[in-house]
Amino acid sequence: MGLKTIKLDKYSKDWPRLFEEEKQKIISVIGDLRIEHMGSTAIPGLDSKPVIDMMAAVNNLNAVKKYIESLETLEYKYAPELEQQTPDRKFFQKRTPNLWYHLSLTEPTSIYWRDHILFRDYLRNNSEARKNYEELKIRLAEEFVDDFDKYNSGKTEFINKIIEKALKENSI
Repeated sequence: MGLKTIKLDKYSKDWPRLFEEEKQKIISVIGDLRIEHMGSTAIPGLDSKPVIDMMAAVNNLNAVKKYIESLETLEYKYAPELEQQTPDRKFFQKRTPNLWYHLSLTEPTSIYWRDHILFRDYLRNNSEARKNYEELKIRLAEEFVDDFDKYNSGKTEFINKIIEKALKENSI
């Protein structure tokens, strides 16, 4: 496959199972951390790129170096270059022929953690927002079929508005 172009797949009921299987593999090599399924594959009914996004809570982001070697045994590649744009996470990626896995290690008190949980849960619980997000993703995938940066940046305003709504609704 290779994900050279942006192609959204119909929601698969396999995605939660694949997340759980990968989560157990990760726990087996780095210990029993809280790991959440994030991104579009974590939202039932939402079309998505075939990428299982995961987020693991670590107590100290500066101590994450101890996990790199263990995660490499599962074929995860550490991407320190992404820390410039998102300094409150450590990012790992694993590519298989039909599916990619993204793993972000972050502190559970970080804004990164909070915002990702809020966004995911809002879309899980709000069918209109989920539908609007899916329509946006489809339009962006068609418009920017081979430009991941423009595809991703095209979602930013929508995501930020949802996070703002979720913050207000949860009185945060």
